[in-house]
Amino acid sequence: MKVLIIDDEVIIRQGISQVIDWQGSGFELLAPAESAEEAWERIPGERPDILFTDIRMNGRSGLELAKEVKAVYPETEIVILSGYDEFQYAQQAMRDGVSDYLLKTSGPGDIIRTAERLRDKILLKQGQQGTERLLARVLRAPQSVTVEEWQQACLRFPNLNIKADRGEQLQVWTISLNEGEDSLLRRLREAACEALPCESIEENGRLLLILKIMPGAQDAARLLAALARRMKMSCFLASGGLAGDMRSLAASYEQALMAAGYRPLLGTADYIAYERIKDRQGIRTVGSQEEESELIEILKAGCRDRLEDWCARTLERLRSHPEATPESVRTYLRSLSIAGYRWLERVGNVLGRTGAPPVSEPSGFAEGGPVSAPLLLSELLGIMNAYKQLSLDKSAYIDKATAYIREHLDRNLSLNLVSRQVHINANYLSEMFRRETGMTYIEFVSREKVERAAAILKETPLKISEVANQVGYQDIKYFTRLFKKHTGMTPSEYRRNN
Repeated sequence: MKVLIIDDEVIIRQGISQVIDWQGSGFELLAPAESAEEAWERIPGERPDILFTDIRMNGRSGLELAKEVKAVYPETEIVILSGYDEFQYAQQAMRDGVSDYLLKTSGPGDIIRTAERLRDKILLKQGQQGTERLLARVLRAPQSVTVEEWQQACLRFPNLNIKADRGEQLQVWTISLNEGEDSLLRRLREAACEALPCESIEENGRLLLILKIMPGAQDAARLLAALARRMKMSCFLASGGLAGDMRSLAASYEQALMAAGYRPLLGTADYIAYERIKDRQGIRTVGSQEEESELIEILKAGCRDRLEDWCARTLERLRSHPEATPESVRTYLRSLSIAGYRWLERVGNVLGRTGAPPVSEPSGFAEGGPVSAPLLLSELLGIMNAYKQLSLDKSAYIDKATAYIREHLDRNLSLNLVSRQVHINANYLSEMFRRETGMTYIEFVSREKVERAAAILKETPLKISEVANQVGYQDIKYFTRLFKKHTGMTPSEYRRNN
């Protein structure tokens, strides 16, 4: 057990180092550090188990050092050395996770007793961690457990020693809090272990219980749910199949995890047993053409309320399917998200958006991810909003096109030429002109040319042929026919009357 003393006063460093028989008490005393900076540089390599540090030092304070150490090495125990006038700082340090504080005037006995108490705490924690690691291997990788370790497991986990002739069996359960901190889970763990014959381990934010199931015993699901309610907690329970001995627990463990995966499909239910879902085959994993068409119509409409309602109805329909499995539902929802994404890509291509798509391809329903209406809504809202932006851009495209046309009326303004200038598909530009202006592209360009020609005829003495050239026409006869079609007069008649 390694001890490191940090103090910028040499008398304190030497005093604590020399007046105590650290080696005789079972400790390895590292060379004292003169500052928090020096200690911080040495800790990664020397990895002390217990720190004794002054509060006030040149440079960083002991409190700052303690905070940094706890953030990176939370298992390290830290003792603050304080003077009488620093008592309030020591109290704050205790609230921040420091193990203890001592006055600098404390005698050798107080110091060594503090170190021994912290050593016992570390060893107890290490022992508990070792026990949990063994139990985790029994559950996850029983093939890696040696004969000696199986013997240790029988001694360490008495509740897992069952008598088959009495009908006793084992069963793995998972408990997940609907909300709350790890401290609440630990409280529930303690209560469950007092109420039931079981062993326990915490894993990935959930509690694993290995219950000894005895004939005639109280229903475990009801008991655990009652415990949670009494402690004002809301939780979700899942149980695996029954196991005949400790070596068969791995299957029950996998089954409990599989059952827990059904949580998003169960609505308000708070318990699921593996037996209820073990034979499910899964639903179809690709949306039908009708379903995709309905979704795209909603995305086009741009109404969030309709989309929310569609997501809720879709999830409810899937949840109620007797063959639904989390993975098949996840894959089905992903297929609908991708259908929406592909539709958005097609819209972008029609608009001439051949670069990066406006939103990333849906990824929320990747393998092993959650299944929820909010997640589906979030995926599809991204597509809906991107489509809205593309739709808003329509006006900008028309504005750019009309501006270009009016600035270049002296040219032959083909549809392909203008579409290239505004970076949009020619067919789509033609369609937008019809919708936005009520005219075809040709009709719009012809009108603009005639209006410009009329203005020139009215304000200048230019010859008719010169006016025609000003608006991009070389054929005088064609220009005259076009002008008369729009104004009801030939260019000469228009000039005389205006």
